[in-house]
Amino acid sequence: MRNGHAPHHVGRGQGVKGSNLRLDDILPHLKNRRPQHDGSYMVSCPVPGHGKKRGDRNPSLSLTETPDGTLLVHCKAGCSQEAVWRTLCQLARVEPPRANIILPSQRTHQRNGSTPAPAESSHERLTVDAYADAKGLNALLLREWGLIECERGVAIPYLDADGNQVATRYRHALEGENRFSWARGNRPCMYGLWNLPLWDDSETVYLCEGETDALTLWHAGMPALGIPGASVWREAWWEPLKRFARICIIPDADAAGRQLLEKLGHTCPLELQERVRVLELPEGVKDANELYLQVGGDGERFREAIAGLLHSCTPIEECTNAQMHESDSWDGIPTFAPLSEILARAESREVEYLPLLGTDGLIARGTITLLGAHPKAGKTTLMIHACREWLRLGLKVVYLTEEPTAVWNLRLKQYPELASLYLNEIPRAHPENWAKAILREAPDIVIVDTIRRFAQIRDENDSASVSAALSYFVDLVNDLPRTAIVFAHHTRKNLSPEGEVGDIAGSHAFTAEVDAILLLAPVREHSRQRLLTPVASRLWAFTPDALVLELAEDGSTYAVKGVASEVLSEQKRADAKAKVLEALQALGEATVDELTECLTGYSRRTVYDALQELYAERQVEREGTGKKGNPYRFCAFVHSCNSPIECTNAQMHESPAGTDGQPAPPLMPDAFQNRTPLVWDAIDDFLARQSSPEDSFALTPEEADAVRVMLAFAEARGFPPLTVDGYAIQGDMAGWLTAAQQLAGTPAVARATALLHRLDAAGSPAAPAHHTTLRNGDGGRTPAQLTLEEG
Repeated sequence: MRNGHAPHHVGRGQGVKGSNLRLDDILPHLKNRRPQHDGSYMVSCPVPGHGKKRGDRNPSLSLTETPDGTLLVHCKAGCSQEAVWRTLCQLARVEPPRANIILPSQRTHQRNGSTPAPAESSHERLTVDAYADAKGLNALLLREWGLIECERGVAIPYLDADGNQVATRYRHALEGENRFSWARGNRPCMYGLWNLPLWDDSETVYLCEGETDALTLWHAGMPALGIPGASVWREAWWEPLKRFARICIIPDADAAGRQLLEKLGHTCPLELQERVRVLELPEGVKDANELYLQVGGDGERFREAIAGLLHSCTPIEECTNAQMHESDSWDGIPTFAPLSEILARAESREVEYLPLLGTDGLIARGTITLLGAHPKAGKTTLMIHACREWLRLGLKVVYLTEEPTAVWNLRLKQYPELASLYLNEIPRAHPENWAKAILREAPDIVIVDTIRRFAQIRDENDSASVSAALSYFVDLVNDLPRTAIVFAHHTRKNLSPEGEVGDIAGSHAFTAEVDAILLLAPVREHSRQRLLTPVASRLWAFTPDALVLELAEDGSTYAVKGVASEVLSEQKRADAKAKVLEALQALGEATVDELTECLTGYSRRTVYDALQELYAERQVEREGTGKKGNPYRFCAFVHSCNSPIECTNAQMHESPAGTDGQPAPPLMPDAFQNRTPLVWDAIDDFLARQSSPEDSFALTPEEADAVRVMLAFAEARGFPPLTVDGYAIQGDMAGWLTAAQQLAGTPAVARATALLHRLDAAGSPAAPAHHTTLRNGDGGRTPAQLTLEEG
């Protein structure tokens, strides 16, 4: 269980070491500086929202610099640590500490997809010669076998049986916890597979732990393969060994060697167990290379020493049983060891992130990530496009899906790369069996969609049952340290504005058992966009910014548009301009206040800024001085007369209503008596022109009246948003004016009126009321409208 290490929100501590921010850097930028007797300072807190945005008149921010250069900050008025740090860093123009998230446009692509080299340490870079001297090996032979020097030390290439390079392991130092690392995205295999064709005449092959022991046996002319560690051993690796009559394992004489031996014993096929033997090294000898050094690096003496030990080899089955008995004698009592020893035994590795839509820093190997969203909000769509990316990188992905084969057949036709995706062949199984199946495949990524289904959680609000159900998947992290696991889960009905751990539905055990939490939510007014919010992670120093994702219209791509704070503000500004221009075209001309009244949901400042940009772009013109008694009146430039709304401005001046021989509009219902004259005069003029007898496609009087009735209902109900026959009408006056012009003369007008009729004045559904009449009764409604209202 990992409840004690649940993901936490960052910024709770009082200091950040290594942030490049020092006391002397920030003091000149702060007000009311008051030195204290202990060397610290009290200053006015610069956070914009401090004191309900009234500022910090009495200094409440404490600043202290420790001897090691760590700056400690604490606002006694309660400002969050993260807000204080970000503000201080902005003032001092210092990059604040943040999570390792790299957007696609910022990524530095390394050859073969490797991660950037680690920072240079104070030690000299390891060379092939130094490595050879320390191990008693021939440097020329090592170079002949592919070992080369690079910025990261000694690069050891891993080739498959066909001679294709599939991985590179770097040795940075001879000793130390972090002396090894892998090139990013590699899938390790046994070291030396490319030599298998050279050993066709050999009866015996030796399995060693690591490349050094394998290279040692090669120096003695003995066929050997190196296993890079117990954590990466795969059951499928037994297959190329079946050609040999005898398989001799030489494990290291330490805890890591015992762990490897145990894993080999558990995965060894029945048909090989009689052929697999375990060679025990002499007392005090750690590994094969140490034995080689004890005999003076003499290949012949080394072969003799190994031959002598072969007589006392133990069958792997007996060796595994002996280990089990030894373990049972402890009665399950756990043991402890210093962290340095545990890390020395384990395979050392840095955190390795896998890209998510080209973005690093969100999903890491050896961790569990929970992706939360409302049902049908796009979790699976995001995962499908992530799978496409991972499969193109050559990664192995297992996907536990609850969707039918027919759905995946359609996806495969659209995305051919999904052909190599591993799916479950049966819909249901016990969680323990799912975990065993995943362990056998040993993939790079596992997606469980949804975790509630595959963990068979009966009561997701019960912490004990949730923890027990998840334990089978959680324990996989220990057995598959290079596998990233993603749980898809649903969220609560109402999400918090900023995204919080509490948004995840069910017991807190869901969030306690995982390492990172991501939330996916729709972006308003952009149906193809989603907001991906990183909420918490054990690996983040500071929570990364939320990202905006966008799906292409044809569904072919799903990409990160950028950080939400930048993308959404730009989109909102562009949307405001479009809505203001649309409203202005419908109104003919208007002041800022008139447009603000028309456009619900937009502030006066937003409307004013949009008009200023439109004016600068020469999309609108204005009259007036902008003073209080003579405000600017704006109108849109008329570029063409292809649509009625574009012709309104010009034709209203040329042909005032009632002077061109057209009949005056009929009496209007009561709902029109308190209308805004400018708006309704424009729509009346439009309907009059569209009803001209000279036009073969003119509106009939009944069709024109139907539009007026629809607008009467819309105005009475506050211009609510509505969708009619797939056409979305925006919830404001401008949206309904546009809809009236585009839907006039179509059955959609009657259907819109019927839908409006079912809404009460507050915009809530109400029972149909056929007896509802305007001043003219039902005269303004068409028979089709009355039929819809009856139904």
